[in-house]
Amino acid sequence: SSVSAPDVLNELTIRQNPDGGFGGMPLYQSNPIDTAYALMAAKTLAGKGYNVSQIVSYGLAYLGSVQSAEGSWARDSQGDIFVTAVVLSAVQEWYSVYSVGAMTAKAKDWLMVGRTAGSYPQVMDTAAVLYALSGLTNATDILGPLADNLRSTQGSDGSWIGDPYITALALRALWASSKPAQPVATTGGITGRVVDVTNGSMISQAALQLIENTNFSSASGSDGTFALSGVTPGIYTLRVSKLGYESRQLVATVVAGETVSFSDIALKPQT
Repeated sequence: SSVSAPDVLNELTIRQNPDGGFGGMPLYQSNPIDTAYALMAAKTLAGKGYNVSQIVSYGLAYLGSVQSAEGSWARDSQGDIFVTAVVLSAVQEWYSVYSVGAMTAKAKDWLMVGRTAGSYPQVMDTAAVLYALSGLTNATDILGPLADNLRSTQGSDGSWIGDPYITALALRALWASSKPAQPVATTGGITGRVVDVTNGSMISQAALQLIENTNFSSASGSDGTFALSGVTPGIYTLRVSKLGYESRQLVATVVAGETVSFSDIALKPQT
């Protein structure tokens, strides 16, 4: 059976350690790679309208505290290429909301220094670094050798070393590096639908406004849907109100280039 988004949010909240990091299992010692995977999950939840601000801010603080002076993140007390690339991929997703520039710059520099002839001996490392750097640069002199190395190591059966996981990593990295350059997004958006909690019917002309910036406001259409566009990245409180209904407030974490999509925002009739 599938796991619901609220269940995932609850698990992340429960499993986050006092230092802000995550371990492989509840109560396990925090480590960088499991914390990175938790931040990736939080990013998906944020896009569905869930409040993950505490999870993310504490997680990023933990990662900053355990990053080496040279820029790496460690596995077994040693700076590790794969771990550093995975953490870099997770951290950079939050660049428009949190101040992570110094962290990502140091990690990128460390990964660049560790290359041999523009790449790495291990397929897994090459794939992880290519994917991470594809989110930071379009420079062909950086991405090209990594992509060429991956293509040259693909087996005759189409796989990489006969391993499904590593093959998936390689394909994802090649896809990311092949995407045409896009203008850097500076704003995001919020969409959703307003419904009556008692019967699920659409509510039109519901007022929607960001409390922190009242210039961003809208009204739901005849089908209950709404959209706010051009929103500066940040953490906002979305107020939803309609005459005859109890108003609601929801947290929206807006990331540049992406849209927070609330499913149904249910309003309760006033009694």
